[in-house]
Amino acid sequence: LIKFLSFSKELPMYSYGPDCEVIKQNTDLIQVTFPFKMDNFYDVRDVFNEAGINALAYSSGTIPCAFNMTPPPHAHDALNDARSILIALTAIYKD
Repeated sequence: LIKFLSFSKELPMYSYGPDCEVIKQNTDLIQVTFPFKMDNFYDVRDVFNEAGINALAYSSGTIPCAFNMTPPPHAHDALNDARSILIALTAIYKD
């Protein structure tokens, strides 16, 4: 958690879903202080929803399919899912 906090530097953090809640639940479970500001976390699915894409119909690894693009292989691999999200966000930006 300390390494992640140092890495994030209190910048806005986006995830495909409520990952901040999962992290918070885990810190509560092991009785460790949650070191982040909850308002620094955002659900990137909101960006897709605002662009008219039903983000619930896709996972973080398949969201490029919403734009008729091929996602990187190995969905649910952290790096490839991040690449998939980037591909889809780029498609929104280009539109």
